[in-house]
Amino acid sequence: MTSYKFLFDHNCSDAAQFFPKRRTITLRKAGLATNATDRQIVERACDRRWVIVTVNGEDFINEIRRYLTQTKKLNCHDLSGLVILPSGHEVQRRVLGQAERKLNLNGKRIGWKDVWNLDCCVRIGRDGRVQVSRFERCFYCKKNGLE
Repeated sequence: MTSYKFLFDHNCSDAAQFFPKRRTITLRKAGLATNATDRQIVERACDRRWVIVTVNGEDFINEIRRYLTQTKKLNCHDLSGLVILPSGHEVQRRVLGQAERKLNLNGKRIGWKDVWNLDCCVRIGRDGRVQVSRFERCFYCKKNGLE
């Protein structure tokens, strides 16, 4: 099994410095153009099992939902998580130092690896609050009764 990594959208690539260096991937390193579409980023992240990190979370949530509704009867195409950051380098620096310690899903403390493994959506607010939820499973996983 691959180790989790974070794929940074162009709008927050500077925030990569606040994540473990060996776990960060830029769009360029991922073989994508800096102006790659949300769909291209979602597809690459799914193929490689990378967590997407972005500032424009609603656009990605909508694209991920569209992607998950595709019918692929023989292959799982779940993603591996989304991290939505507040805009602004200084705000990101301030809130990301404490973010992992604030990850909590259904009353249980989790880490970045759990976010990746459980396909979670993490929203980090300008005030440092962290909200964690899970994405719905893909058609294939639902059909096969996987949770």
